[in-house]
Parts: sequence; structure tokens; C-alpha cells
Amino acid sequence: MSPDDSTPHAAPLDAPAERLAASEHLRFDPKAAGRRIEPAPGIWQALGLSLLFYMVFGLVALPLMMVETLLAPPIRFLIQGWVAWSSVLVLAKDLGRGSWSEVFPVTRFSPRLIPGIVLASVGLLVFASTIAEWIPTPASWNDLVAELFEVRYQWAHIANQVVLAPVAEELFFRGFVLRGFLARYSVRKAVIASTVLFALLHLNPWQGVMALPLGALFAWLFLRTGSLGPCILGHACANGLYLVILGSYELAGNDVETLAAEESSGGPWGLVIGASLATIGFLLLKQQFLSKPWASARLQSTSSGAAGKSS
Repeated sequence: MSPDDSTPHAAPLDAPAERLAASEHLRFDPKAAGRRIEPAPGIWQALGLSLLFYMVFGLVALPLMMVETLLAPPIRFLIQGWVAWSSVLVLAKDLGRGSWSEVFPVTRFSPRLIPGIVLASVGLLVFASTIAEWIPTPASWNDLVAELFEVRYQWAHIANQVVLAPVAEELFFRGFVLRGFLARYSVRKAVIASTVLFALLHLNPWQGVMALPLGALFAWLFLRTGSLGPCILGHACANGLYLVILGSYELAGNDVETLAAEESSGGPWGLVIGASLATIGFLLLKQQFLSKPWASARLQSTSSGAAGKSS
């Protein structure tokens, strides 16, 4: 559903907002939208909440390890992630000083954006994962991947990789962190800082290399649409692709351990295919963004209301 083009834009409040309003590509004022959650989060607050996630994740692991004979690692990983992310998002919502829909705007967007979102996300993942395969991996990492992605627990992987991770990470990194940074810093600094934080907090170079371009894509999608919906969709597509690779590999008569131990499966063709898919996806998105503004009318209204309360 396309938004009402007649929705008024929020008035710019300071220098970063003025730069946003002057851009012909941005259709809403993130500065005003973030006013409701100022001053949270700044850099240190974002780092603190990220640290809290890993603390809760580790604490939940302790009792679960006592019943490790009943719960396989993929199931324990899912439970740990759900509890940790729930704790962080509840605290982020309180710091945001608004309703769930204000702090985490998951609003409707045009279905005509979906093909571009899917192609751009999948293409960037293929391209970046090919580069990540060139980074030497220790045996311990291969063993961990094999343990956490046992194909017989595919339901747990789907719940974790295609549902929990995309929703929770986009609510936090794009909905809370990026919007908060936009209330404090320029657009460029806010996007770079939130994207680098997203990559670093994967805590390993292989996932970090893949998270960096995808985080930049999701930040761009949020800036252009005003909704976390496109970000969640792209994140789910990227994560789901890896599960498809695992399933296809098993159907071919191989095992996950062999796949994890392979140093490179795509080679130069992975770069070519990934770059081609991403380019097509970006062109489709650019065509849609240039043809009509897709910013959420609900976010526009929230921005205007927040600006009025702050004046």
C-alpha cells in the first residue's frame, strides 16, 4: 500500500535535519522522528545494550547446559537468543520513551519494492560470503558451525535465522540505534556508526564481513521507506539463503561438517553472481524510489507530533 503523498513533512530542527530535508532522496525527517528517543542511544549506550545482550545470552546458557542431553545446541541457541533479545528490546523501548510502534516503526510499504529488496540482499550476501570464504577458518570455527547448523534441527534454524535474528536485530540496530544516532549525528555518521557496530557485534570476521554491506543496505532501506519492514525482509532473505545452501548440500549426499570445512565454494563466480544480483536489485529499488516517495505516512505523522512536543 502506497502512502499518502500529501502527508506534510516534519520541520527540520537543526543542522543534521536540514541536510536530510535538503536531500531529494529522503522522504522523511529522521531527526524529528528520533526526537522522541533522544538522548538514547548514544554510542556508549548502544555498546552497553549490546554488551547486555551477550551477558544475558551467556547467563541463560548456564542452566541450559545442565540439560544439554535434552536440548541440542541449535535449540539452546534459539532459547538463549530469544531471552537475550527480549531483555534488550524491552529496555530499549523504555529508553526510547515512546510506544512500541514509535520506537520500532514496522509500518507498511509498497509490495513493488519486494523484488529489489530480495535481489539486493541475496546478491550482497553471495558477494560478501565469497570474500569471507577467503579468510582462513580454524578447525574450532568449522566444528561450531557444524554443531549449530545440524540439518536435522532445521526447524530451530528457521526460527532463529529467518524469524528471530532478522526481527530482533533490525528492531535494535535500525529501529533503535540508527534512529537514535540520527537524532544526534549527521546522516553519514549515523549510518556508518550503526553499520560498523552491527558488523563488529557479530564477534567474528566471517560474519562481520557479510554483515557490513548488508547493514548499510538495511540502513538505506530504512532511510528511504521509514519502515523496518523492508529491513526485516531483506535480513530474512539473506539469512534464509544459507539454510537453503545447507539443505541443498545435504540432498546432494554431503554433510554439514564437509561444507563448514570447505575454504571456498563460490570462487570468482560468487563475486560475479553476487554483484550482478545486487546491481539488479539496486536498480529496481532506485526506479521505485525515483518514481514515487515510499516513506510511511505513519512515520511522517509521528515525526510531526514529536517535533511539536519538543518545541
